[in-house]
Amino acid sequence: MTKSTFKKRLLLGLLFILIPFVVHTIVTSILVDSERPAPSGFLVKVLLDSSNDDDGVHFAVDGAYRIFAGPQRRDYDDAGFLAYGYRLGKADAASIADGRIAINNDTVLDGDAFCFVPEKVGALRVGRNNYPGVLVIERNSRGGLRLVNLLDIEEYLTGVLFSEMPSKFPLEALKAQAVAARSYAVYMMAQGDGFLRPDERSQVYGGSAAINEKSREIVKQTAGEILTWSGKLIPAYYSSTCGGMTVRADDVFAFPSSEPLNHNSPCGFCSDSPFFHWSASFSIEEVVEKFDLSRVCRYPEVGVTATDSMRRAKEISLLDRQGNVLRSLSASSFRRTLNRGLPLRRRMLSTRIDSIETVSGRVTIEGGGFGHGVGLCQYGARGLARRGDDYCRILAFYYKECEISNLSDLQLPGTKRP
Repeated sequence: MTKSTFKKRLLLGLLFILIPFVVHTIVTSILVDSERPAPSGFLVKVLLDSSNDDDGVHFAVDGAYRIFAGPQRRDYDDAGFLAYGYRLGKADAASIADGRIAINNDTVLDGDAFCFVPEKVGALRVGRNNYPGVLVIERNSRGGLRLVNLLDIEEYLTGVLFSEMPSKFPLEALKAQAVAARSYAVYMMAQGDGFLRPDERSQVYGGSAAINEKSREIVKQTAGEILTWSGKLIPAYYSSTCGGMTVRADDVFAFPSSEPLNHNSPCGFCSDSPFFHWSASFSIEEVVEKFDLSRVCRYPEVGVTATDSMRRAKEISLLDRQGNVLRSLSASSFRRTLNRGLPLRRRMLSTRIDSIETVSGRVTIEGGGFGHGVGLCQYGARGLARRGDDYCRILAFYYKECEISNLSDLQLPGTKRP
């Protein structure tokens, strides 16, 4: 075999290896981009972590990335480009003197905020979760740093949908959930420069692990749709199971709410929810420890001392055996404190309480529903979808007199092109 023949065969062999690889890479890239929801231009900020002045924050970036100055989302060719890197396996960011931020003690960035833009979708990791979008590192009010996942609301919703509602629920219920979750996020972000939380304090956002083809498709089918009332945004609250009757927002939330949320609607469609009735039992020792009563009373009684318009508990008090009030809390605060650190099966699931008994050293609370009960009832939405209602009718049932508007038709603060 001559040298020229050998070179030709070697070249052909390399081409046979490389061409399928290149084609696969291009096709995969196209498919990934086509699966992602089209950007709406409305960006959300999810606060993933925050530190005090002496502590750092920790994150990772898989693959190539670029760093830009400032807290805005950047394109690859934007001004403000600072550095290019490849793979940050375990990155520590700390605030240092002279208004600078150090990454792993070897990269020092001069400024108060920086944006890490990965080339690969879902390459950001904070804690155990990966996230789409970009990562902003910026100073907080305590002199420390915070990590913020900045991304388009449509992309964000793909990580919220199945974190908040089971994927096996009917399609129309899931579409109603997508519109409610989008409406809630838009309302909260439009209030100012705040942040959404990735848990129950806002709505559960599972990041990349919660995203799949089905969640992307459902978000696409409702793209940009939000609930409005008289042209105004509303905080479209929702909860798992209302227990037979939705609750007025003013009975639960301290800040003003929109008129369509201040009504009680009978809901007979969540009666097959596993949370429609529940019972939770706690030892006296647990109650004493969680409410810090060891110095005043070791055998407290628990009682409802105020109710709302639907006779849900509004205030719960801890009393001694003579009936003297040791401590009074809002029912929501009592529930949060009592549930802290407990698995779902042991929790007090709502403030709709039917009875409280203290017998043989245990406090047993029986009630119904799961969550605050305002707005959309998720198991009720499932029942309505099974009846044949589409998502528009489901939303109209829970959000009276509201319209479905589109983000593209509204002038909202925070609307930027990514």
